[in-house]
Amino acid sequence: MSDLQDSPSSSSNLETISATPVVATAKDSPAKFYVVAPKKFFILFFVTLGLYTVAWSYQHWAHFKRATKDDDIWPGPRGLFSIFFIHSLGRMIEGTLKQKAIKQGWDSGPVATMFVIVYLGINVLDRMAARGIGSPITDILSLVLLPLLCNQLYSFQQAANGA
Repeated sequence: MSDLQDSPSSSSNLETISATPVVATAKDSPAKFYVVAPKKFFILFFVTLGLYTVAWSYQHWAHFKRATKDDDIWPGPRGLFSIFFIHSLGRMIEGTLKQKAIKQGWDSGPVATMFVIVYLGINVLDRMAARGIGSPITDILSLVLLPLLCNQLYSFQQAANGA
């Protein structure tokens, strides 16, 4: 046993092993955006009646902040006020897709604008229903608009999953 420890070949093997550089792989780097499976996305969105939008937006900004090490990004407010930051999130996703040379055929501008319009429409209908204006029709209309809001958000998610 002591012959093995004192032999020159065993010490050179140890030097070779310890001198080997460790290379980081893509799995070691954090995802730039929040990756969600379609089934999980739809379940969370519809079970929460769209409130998942806040958590979804927060997660995207938190992942982006971690990946870019940008301390100027505050994920909490960006999650709460997602209608003000959805366009910039779309541009970030598009930029990442272009950097990776991934052809998505997706334009975030119109999708984000439609998201904001539908989101505001649902909120107006909810406020009207809360005051008894047009109820129950306003309640039904806000529920009917949820799948359209989900569709816009899922379009973002598909692009983010690819980025």
